[in-house]
Amino acid sequence: MLNAAVGMDRQGSYASGGNGFGMMPAKQEDPVFYSVEVIREYVVTKYEAAGLTRPLTEMDIRILELQAGFPDSHEARRLGMQISYEQWKTFQEWYGEIIDLLMKIRTTWNQSDPTAVAGLEVGRTTACRALQRQTPGTFMIRLSLSQPGSVVLSIKSPELEESDGAGVVHALLQKDDLHGRRICTWIRDFPYAKMLLDIYTGNVVSKKDVCMPDYVRLASVDANCDRTRFGILDNQ
Repeated sequence: MLNAAVGMDRQGSYASGGNGFGMMPAKQEDPVFYSVEVIREYVVTKYEAAGLTRPLTEMDIRILELQAGFPDSHEARRLGMQISYEQWKTFQEWYGEIIDLLMKIRTTWNQSDPTAVAGLEVGRTTACRALQRQTPGTFMIRLSLSQPGSVVLSIKSPELEESDGAGVVHALLQKDDLHGRRICTWIRDFPYAKMLLDIYTGNVVSKKDVCMPDYVRLASVDANCDRTRFGILDNQ
């Protein structure tokens, strides 16, 4: 019944019942609302349909519920809270960008030993805290939630003037950057990123071990040129 609930517009929509799954036809003029259960089933179904093999964690799903408009999913279930049709459409578009990105970087996203890309719960603050104790050249790959469809490389690189108080810079790869160039090629060519941190195990490995299928050792890299090819950010 989920497809009926989330795949139709106002002209033929369905409203969820008290538990989010008892679907019944809604009058055209009635507002349509979506429960946290419907959101959860939708994100998992769409994710699996994309052929992504890395399981979504409970924390990943919790972040997605938060993005949809449920600050506390447990409280939302207890009180039967729902989001509006407009909130649903906004989330649907946002999540579509996330799925499109994960499909582009599926090989890197699905990698688990080490975990190459951090989960949705890892943002700027968490990345800075994890990298603060690492040696220069250590980096993490994470997703940008504020710019869905983009990837952020958070790199311990205190020698760069863009680095923050923790000596970390954040380089944004936008979705257009990933159309004709694989993420591993970007990482390979970025001289400041040398060792990948698996935030879940604390292990650090060479970026060549992560991107070996695409890795071609370069004789030299023009660092100044490479800096202009990446968007070095202060707030991602």
